[in-house]
Amino acid sequence: MQEYGTLALLHSPPQGMEPLRRAISDYLNLERGAHATLERVLVLTSSQQALTLCATALFDAGERIYIEDPFYYGARKAFDAAGLACVPVPLDADGMRVEHLRDAMQPAKAVFLTPSHQFPTGATLALDRRLAVIEWVRQHQAWIIEGDYDNESTVCVQGLDPHERTIDIGTSPSRCFPACALAT
Repeated sequence: MQEYGTLALLHSPPQGMEPLRRAISDYLNLERGAHATLERVLVLTSSQQALTLCATALFDAGERIYIEDPFYYGARKAFDAAGLACVPVPLDADGMRVEHLRDAMQPAKAVFLTPSHQFPTGATLALDRRLAVIEWVRQHQAWIIEGDYDNESTVCVQGLDPHERTIDIGTSPSRCFPACALAT
């Protein structure tokens, strides 16, 4: 805002202002270990808008998505509104119990995680489980939708995913940036 002043308030491209997207991608790469580029960052009004966009753009009504149990109500609301079938996956102290994904009779098209600080439990998804989810997604050509609402120091799953099947959704810790979605 200091650099652009009132120019920042003018109409911008649908993805958001280029300098803002560049600053966000630089921040995500440095602080979160993401693989972000200017072209992969969308600046949105809220994480709820990002979740709704993912739910409606990537999936068809009736498709399955795994969600953490207990779950973040905002994500469940977006997925329900898109007509997705939410399948709860239990948690323990190390986060989502990934073996439930592998053992499921009917695979889903995606999994929604809050790996760095699970909401509402606060659990952190262990590294071996993060890697297991990435491998599950690769095998099933599914997606990971990663919610990052309250973290600025843990490596994001998107940065660990060599298959580019993870979308990171978050707001900045300093609240100086609006919500963004890091597309792969």
